[in-house]
Amino acid sequence: MTRTTTRVNDSELVNDLGARQIACDWHGGGGSALYVLCSTGAITEDLAREVNECFPAAHDEADYADIELLTIYTAHHGLRGPQAGWSSLNW
Repeated sequence: MTRTTTRVNDSELVNDLGARQIACDWHGGGGSALYVLCSTGAITEDLAREVNECFPAAHDEADYADIELLTIYTAHHGLRGPQAGWSSLNW
């Protein structure tokens, strides 16, 4: 799936909807940091580790690219709480 990105500091930064889609595709269940991002937009302390753990499970270049986009997104935005309007980001 093509993600909407913006060029930031020589990297592609995925938009909120794209980050939500990727997190929803890769979360491992209700207790995971990826699920928290998927459902609320919050970025927790465990998210970077959890995203990095997805790389070995990537099946192809598209999977790898999505995980890389989410890595950049979480680093760019840093720790944050739930985001207003996040649940209205639909595809």
